[in-house]
Amino acid sequence: MKKWLLLAVVGLMSACSKSDIEEVNTSIGSESPIFYASLEGSDETRTYLDENAYMRWTADDRVTIFFGENYNREFAFTGKTGATSGGFKQVSTDDPFYTAVTMSANYALYPYAADVVLEPAGYLEFSFPATQSYAEDSFGLNANTMVAVTKTVDDRFLQFKNVCGYLKLNLYGANVTVKSITLTGNNEEPLAGAATVTPTYGGNPTMAWAASGTTTSLTLDCGDDVKIGATEAEATPFWLVVPPTTFTKGFTVTITDTAGNTFTKSSTSKQTITRNISKNMPAFEVVTTVSDPSSPVPSNQIWYTSTDGKIVTPYRDNFGAYFVSNTYTNGKGVLTFDGAVTTIGWTAFYECTSLASIMIPEGVTSIGQEAFRDCHSLNQVILPSSLNTIGYMAFEDCESLNSIYLPKNLTEIETYAFSSCALKTITLPENLTSIDTGVFGGCSSLSSITFSGKLLEIGGEAFKNCTALQSISFPESLISIGGGAFYQCTSLQSISFPKSLTKIGEGAFEFCTSLKSIILPTGLTTLGSGAFAYCDALTAITLPPTLTTYSEVCCGCSSLISVNLSQGIKTISGGAFDGCYSLQNVVIPEGVTTIGSRAFRSCKSLASITLPEGVTSIEEMAFKNCSSLKSVYCKPTTPPKGGSSMFSNNASGRKIYVPMGTVATYRTAEYWRSYASDIILEE
Repeated sequence: MKKWLLLAVVGLMSACSKSDIEEVNTSIGSESPIFYASLEGSDETRTYLDENAYMRWTADDRVTIFFGENYNREFAFTGKTGATSGGFKQVSTDDPFYTAVTMSANYALYPYAADVVLEPAGYLEFSFPATQSYAEDSFGLNANTMVAVTKTVDDRFLQFKNVCGYLKLNLYGANVTVKSITLTGNNEEPLAGAATVTPTYGGNPTMAWAASGTTTSLTLDCGDDVKIGATEAEATPFWLVVPPTTFTKGFTVTITDTAGNTFTKSSTSKQTITRNISKNMPAFEVVTTVSDPSSPVPSNQIWYTSTDGKIVTPYRDNFGAYFVSNTYTNGKGVLTFDGAVTTIGWTAFYECTSLASIMIPEGVTSIGQEAFRDCHSLNQVILPSSLNTIGYMAFEDCESLNSIYLPKNLTEIETYAFSSCALKTITLPENLTSIDTGVFGGCSSLSSITFSGKLLEIGGEAFKNCTALQSISFPESLISIGGGAFYQCTSLQSISFPKSLTKIGEGAFEFCTSLKSIILPTGLTTLGSGAFAYCDALTAITLPPTLTTYSEVCCGCSSLISVNLSQGIKTISGGAFDGCYSLQNVVIPEGVTTIGSRAFRSCKSLASITLPEGVTSIEEMAFKNCSSLKSVYCKPTTPPKGGSSMFSNNASGRKIYVPMGTVATYRTAEYWRSYASDIILEE
């Protein structure tokens, strides 16, 4: 019998000593840098729980380590799964593009994330995920945030400490297979999103939420096959990693089964989750609503409920069979047909505003266009596993629909299918390869997306105006992101792009005003105009060597400080960095031939620029209104073809330095003669 935590509140423990860790030295090799993982006071670490509730590491676990400087570097665990100690080795030795700040100690955070930032004050900025993955008898991989700090910069011994606490739920119920568990505070306490953690050498870490960019729910994704025990004695444990939180009015747990049915359990008393402590909840029975899984809807019926307790009359008789009756008794409506229902046809329930819930029978393969459009009270939809197509605008403006389970056989979701719904989280089915235009556009409550592992394409405006969305991790299969796909997702702070991505369309992330930094994948070949335009919080962007041109990519990014331009670029297209007021330093690589119109217009912090030898054209207003620009170094021996106002309104006393023997040529060249008095021999 497994030894599990028996008390309502207990500490999580492991067993290890410093001598155990020192033994890994000979197994890693001599390459530098190498770090060694210790446990909190020789009592704990974090990846998963073994049968005794001790914590263990998993092979190839990844952590973020900042050693000596605030570069974000990825390290991999070199030990074996099940170890309580081991070493970490840097995954890549490539230097980051931004300038580092020297620190007096080394810092580490589990799990690894590319967007983790170490501030000079000694705290780390990171995003706590809104979704965790289920693991049997444990919390899921990458769920349990840990942090470490060394005593000095020369110290390579990391004493990891848990940042969060733990909520253990024990569930049982007859014929219930859990799809997800969502935790929310009854007083809307933040549970995920933008946060900081401050590690203290020899002390405990503290975590704080950012002023914005947080969400009030936390979801455990259980997949499709976690069937819970039928009796209390056979209750199945579920672990959630929860940031230290006091739920002043208690919390609510919502359990969704694989049929999309839900069960809610609430605690109204004050509840506290403490760092490194597990709160073990008493076992409770799960009885999901709307349907009994053991009594499915007959193939010739559709079940529903209404807000007024009266019959709902379909807008159109279009179900693959003919009506026989429509009744409403004991709180349930039943539509009966003369044969099996095979489709929910075009506008079948259009503008049925009193429709509250609906359960569709097995055998239905498609939901037609506008089938449930403008069903403003619809808050629960149970879809059959046979479903493979959801049509154009099928659920558009279902403003009460905040959750839906999409069956795994679903392969097509057509344009604007869920536009302007109240969806909070969405898990896309495993066989879905594309998301059409505007499918989830205007879903302003959507805060979490789990993508299909086979997804190839995200269509234009697919998630436009999803203003609650804070972070995105795309699947490794993704190839293309369409124009305006995430336009005006104003809470979006971090994006993890896959190596497979080759195309980002026009304005794909325009007006994502909370984005802080972007590293584009090395395989990207197409970047549409204005892809990251007006991302006001963006401070740094790295453009890959495969990208040869880009237009208005960061136009209006007023906080942009650092740009890493790839070698191999030929053209800096028009308006690329227009209005980037904070941009201080840009190195234009050799090979660039054209600097487009307005490319650096109004870059008011830019003080110096060097134009490489191969530049042949500088188009109109390229550096206009760069009011701090004092030095322009022109390397071409032949004056590039100029454009009007290319250097207008620069800093007073600005000088244009040209190669020996070319001063007269530059001073008389078209468009350059306007700056003749500023053109002098290169120093």
